[in-house]
Amino acid sequence: MTSSYALSIPSDEEEWKETLDSVGQYPSIKLKLGSGDLAFDETIVRIARENFRGILCVDANSGWSIPDAVQIIPKLRKFNLAFIEQPIDYGDTDDWHLLRRLLRHTEVPLIADESVRSADDVIALAGAADGVNLKLAKCGGIRNVRRLITIARALNMSVLIGCMVESSLALTAAAHLASLADFVDIDGTLHLANDPFSGLEFSHGHIRLPDRPGLGVVEL
Repeated sequence: MTSSYALSIPSDEEEWKETLDSVGQYPSIKLKLGSGDLAFDETIVRIARENFRGILCVDANSGWSIPDAVQIIPKLRKFNLAFIEQPIDYGDTDDWHLLRRLLRHTEVPLIADESVRSADDVIALAGAADGVNLKLAKCGGIRNVRRLITIARALNMSVLIGCMVESSLALTAAAHLASLADFVDIDGTLHLANDPFSGLEFSHGHIRLPDRPGLGVVEL
């Protein structure tokens, strides 16, 4: 089981190249975009593709307007991205359907994140988003996420198991659903200064679950 590793928007190209050098052993990285400069967003992806051989994912974090998304998404096709996550604001599901009509054929799958919290959200996005990012913290825990996975699959949508910046307690729970997903992004504990729990372990994106009862998590 592997997870992508999220990288923040860099301040300049040289810093970005140094960052990419440090994550070369990861199988997958997620690039944060939405810098406010579409040309720089494209540069971030271009340099990543030139310097990283693994799987590239993009998360715009609602950072593009619909016109911005229509402009930049076709330009990102050539970089062989696994998906583009939450390209537009999450406030109106109809905007997703408008974006789909304007893009027509995009060869990069679009994943909804902040736009998805409930079963109604998943259903409303069918035909507009190619997949959904399901996080235990925003979608109501293991039982609800398991239900949303079933609904997404029935609607022919891909599934990403994601996370916030969370402790190993939450992420170990999420990892138990990872086998049901197409993509996994549960690196949140790696961005904590002090994780109060011991559970899943990471080795350059490769996840090992603990061999203990229940979730296998213990408090430190």
